[in-house]
Amino acid sequence: MRNSKVYSILTVSVFGILLLLPLLQGLFHIFPEIEVKGENRALAEKPQLEVSTIQDFPNQFDLYFNDHFPLRSYCLNISFVSSLMNHQSPIPGVIIGKEDFLYCGKEEKDLYEGTLDFSVERMEAVVRELADREAELRRDGIRFYVVVAPTAMEVYPEYLPDYMQRTEKTVTDLFCELMQARAPQVPFVYLKEELLKHKDEGRLYFKNDNHWNPLAGLLAAQRILSKMSEDFPQLPKNIQNDFILEPILYSSGNLGNMIVVGDRFQHYSKDTTYRIIGVMDKN
Repeated sequence: MRNSKVYSILTVSVFGILLLLPLLQGLFHIFPEIEVKGENRALAEKPQLEVSTIQDFPNQFDLYFNDHFPLRSYCLNISFVSSLMNHQSPIPGVIIGKEDFLYCGKEEKDLYEGTLDFSVERMEAVVRELADREAELRRDGIRFYVVVAPTAMEVYPEYLPDYMQRTEKTVTDLFCELMQARAPQVPFVYLKEELLKHKDEGRLYFKNDNHWNPLAGLLAAQRILSKMSEDFPQLPKNIQNDFILEPILYSSGNLGNMIVVGDRFQHYSKDTTYRIIGVMDKN
């Protein structure tokens, strides 16, 4: 009985402290504010109570309080650590794949799974606009090229979580088909096949960023130059070998920076990139 009573007292005491701690933090700022990861946005500002906006004030204050309540940054970071320890992303904007490969969890996920809200009518409007621009520029003696880059999910689907499944046709696939059917006169390049063809030459996308790396940029530039040489035969067929790409380690990446909390999870922010070195500089 005595042990049970002591346990009850401790439980009530801890619960009471947890309830009082945010109030004490708000009044006396006992703990310093810490950085909150994953919030690539401006926090809500404190609304002013005015007669003209009194109807909107409750909702605006609710948004403000949710962004500024005491110990919020500590709570969010604890949540981040807990999720990362279980190899789960703490925010919907980032997807943790296999071998610590990170993917964009917003529009790119919707695009891959076929849930992106982009109608055929809107795509047709884009195709018409591109065709009109190409025709106008051609009259002025200017060539206009349309180039579409694939997402990391299209080039490296093997690292995606098993729960993600590609739709039969993505919006990008449909757009490419529309461009070929409705505007065949517009020089058009979709770089997906080009990058897939060179996957065995080295990783082409950052693991901690949804962008391609300089090696993929080199391959893309080569493919675009090849397309342009059809209209301008005087252009070289290949990029001149006057530089090299030297692999280097770096700690950055937009997706990695959004989720990394503490030294324990720094592997999500480290990756390899390339430094461009001129051949003359190398010698």
